[in-house]
Amino acid sequence: MKSKSKIALAVLGTLATLSVAHAQSAPVEIYGNLDIGVNHFSSAGQSRTGVDTNLSSPSFLGFRGSESLGQGLTAKFNIETGINMDTGAQTLPNYWGRQAWVGVAGGFGEVRLGTTKTPLRKTMEALDVFDGQYLPTTVFGGTTSTRTSNAITYATPTVNGLSGELQYSFGEVADSMQSNRTVSGSVSYAINDLRLHAAMTDKNVGLNSTRDYVIGGTYDMKVVQLRAGYGNQKVEGAADSADSWFVGAHIPVSSNSKVMASYTQHDFKTGAQSTTSQFAVGYQYDLSKRTSVYGHYAHQNNEDNVGLNASAVGANSNSVSVGLRHRF
Repeated sequence: MKSKSKIALAVLGTLATLSVAHAQSAPVEIYGNLDIGVNHFSSAGQSRTGVDTNLSSPSFLGFRGSESLGQGLTAKFNIETGINMDTGAQTLPNYWGRQAWVGVAGGFGEVRLGTTKTPLRKTMEALDVFDGQYLPTTVFGGTTSTRTSNAITYATPTVNGLSGELQYSFGEVADSMQSNRTVSGSVSYAINDLRLHAAMTDKNVGLNSTRDYVIGGTYDMKVVQLRAGYGNQKVEGAADSADSWFVGAHIPVSSNSKVMASYTQHDFKTGAQSTTSQFAVGYQYDLSKRTSVYGHYAHQNNEDNVGLNASAVGANSNSVSVGLRHRF
């Protein structure tokens, strides 16, 4: 019995050593964000109160890692799934629909293959005072492509504050390279407390193209961080381009709390009374580096022919939420 115990302990020790060695050579990070709270929504004479998820930020679970290949090259991967914290359901039809890519990085930049965010989505997150929760719902009427699959993405290294990203997503339609394909790109420039961003996406639905453009910037004045931008959307066959513009601010209240406020307007250009606007304000208090409590209020004002984020066309809406966010 003693000899068997010694053998078992030796095997376990060897496995533990191999496991640690493997972890050191190819580390894998488990990370995520969990966001849930109570939300009250009212529109067109109707209201609803309940526990909802993703009120301040998206909830997700992810795995990422890297391995040194030598000669300045690094292999990388990232898989990520969205979670509805109130029900436990996944947020997207595909389980790894948020991120699922593998790539190689080096002095030339980084190349990724798979499912990931579009450069335009990343630009809107950089400009949104609510970390990408509000701008994508109103800019372009909430229709812009935020993630894409079957994609090849190239990110440049940062040189003197200048960086960029280019992405091509195959439509994978037989005998057609143009059908359902998406092209997206972005450029960013940082100098001191100023950040400037520009991005575009050209997405084909079949062979019909929708082109989205965003330019904007942020400026940190320490007592307040200002953000502003403009967006334009051209749908093939439409008479006019749709326009969006937005302004926002981060206002530090203390070392662990801040106020956020934004105003966004989008004109669908589909005729008279086709404009919508959104005002949002929020407060966040950090209980620790990873855990925060927050409160948000948002008002959507729709003209007669618009029903964005509302219960009926021409109706306005109001949303009040209080929640908890934990990052790991």
